[in-house]
Amino acid sequence: MIKIKRKFLIPILLMIIAPSIVAINNINTKLIVVGIEKGSSGFFEYNHEYSGFFNDIFKVWARYSRQELIIKEFSNYDELIKSVKNKSVDYAIVIESPDRKIDSIYMTNLSYSESYSIASTKKLPENISNNELLDSLKGYDTYISDGAKYLDFGKKAIIKNGIYIHNEDSILNTFTIDKNFFINVRRYNDKRIKFTKKLNQSIRSIVITKKQGHKEKINHWYKKYINSYGGKKIDKRYKRGNLFYHYTNNGYIRPVSTSKTSKYDNIFKKVASIEKSDWRLLSAIAYAESRYHNDVVSGQNAVGIMQILPRTARIYGYKSEELLNPYANIMIATKHLKKTAQNKILKGDYPSTDDSLSIIVATYNCGSGHIEDVINIALKNNINPYEWDSLSTIISKMQDTSFVNSQNTKYGKFNGNQVIKYVEEVNNAYQTIKKHHSK
Repeated sequence: MIKIKRKFLIPILLMIIAPSIVAINNINTKLIVVGIEKGSSGFFEYNHEYSGFFNDIFKVWARYSRQELIIKEFSNYDELIKSVKNKSVDYAIVIESPDRKIDSIYMTNLSYSESYSIASTKKLPENISNNELLDSLKGYDTYISDGAKYLDFGKKAIIKNGIYIHNEDSILNTFTIDKNFFINVRRYNDKRIKFTKKLNQSIRSIVITKKQGHKEKINHWYKKYINSYGGKKIDKRYKRGNLFYHYTNNGYIRPVSTSKTSKYDNIFKKVASIEKSDWRLLSAIAYAESRYHNDVVSGQNAVGIMQILPRTARIYGYKSEELLNPYANIMIATKHLKKTAQNKILKGDYPSTDDSLSIIVATYNCGSGHIEDVINIALKNNINPYEWDSLSTIISKMQDTSFVNSQNTKYGKFNGNQVIKYVEEVNNAYQTIKKHHSK
């Protein structure tokens, strides 16, 4: 056995571990930003978390690269492609279609095909007949033909072709359109109806990038990984028929538990206790903002579970990099909501607490300046500015340039319909959470 004197031991150890020290110092700690279009295949929501083939693949890629994965959701294809061209995202997942000309030089070897579903909700009369139901759905983004057949599976829980078609609070009906297309309609006890159109066809999504070297690196890694045990496991998992559900008008929380709404419940409760707020309302806003996803960055650069802008964070003494911390994100949102509620323009005689809540949430969403304009328009036209139904009528017109100009507004036009939809979504989520959770 060779003996080494202590005075030589430290230099030898340094020589051995030096490469490791250099490697650690050279690790790229930047984020991997993946842009997705709303409805992209390879991503879907399950238990308020992103899941799907691409989600799992990119999580592994991020760990392999020793980077943090951020999902940035875009409202449409054009915005997503713009982000690729200006390199604000590292990778983008796009859905292939004949009208989309994607330069092959941007395309990586990563692709995924799956069945596609769109789910939506609509309130209909309580005693509507089956034929009336079919007629009411025609033209409502469903493409139901006059020859559609009606199949009623009744109130009992039935398993058909491996699909569970009934649960305690709803009845499922299926309208078969043709061999490639059918619609499920679920009737809920609260008179809400959700319909899901399903295409028995595959839609292919591909990963693209314009950043130098990114394509070659991920292609090289993916070729090896997809044939490994872990890669084959992911591939097999999502070839078993997992569908992507895009909730286009979702006014309720799914799934909802009587014991837990999201994994952030304890944070909502802690922040609400400190700020003397209703944690259920905070949770409802988080649902409307991000579906409880903490790693989402919007096209407008709003970050995290409550979708907070960096400039808003700075107002309350937080740094932009703290926005991915759910506690900080929720705390900022709560402080901002309280500040909004205390705004002098919202001091008035509300017919009900529902009216005050709706107007506060609308102000939180679009800003006090825009709501100040709306209230002034209401006052000029002898409309009660503190009744939500009346105020929302004006809000819906605020995206009309000619209307806004005719009213001499101070802050200009905004997307009023989006604000109304946001308020409805928060209110519906809030009511759902209150049913299952006491204060």
